[in-house]
Amino acid sequence: MVSFDAGSAMMSMMFQAQKMGLATHAMGGFDAQKALEWSKLDSKEYQAMCVVAIGYQGSVDDLQQEFKDREVPSSRKSLDKVYTLVQ
Repeated sequence: MVSFDAGSAMMSMMFQAQKMGLATHAMGGFDAQKALEWSKLDSKEYQAMCVVAIGYQGSVDDLQQEFKDREVPSSRKSLDKVYTLVQ
């Protein structure tokens, strides 16, 4: 159940951040042991499950070109198309 609790807590934190005008980005592929060492948490008592960056979103113009090229619209269906499917 720990992962469920962590996911619920992360979702709440991300919603609150958005309400406060902040952007969030959840990341996997991090070194869990280093994260625990950095935060001075005991690995026998805690488990690092994810990393979330929180901050103010900058301008695309400030990005290096390699990252700027990745800033393209999502290929996901728009919310109005998804919503009509469930009505």
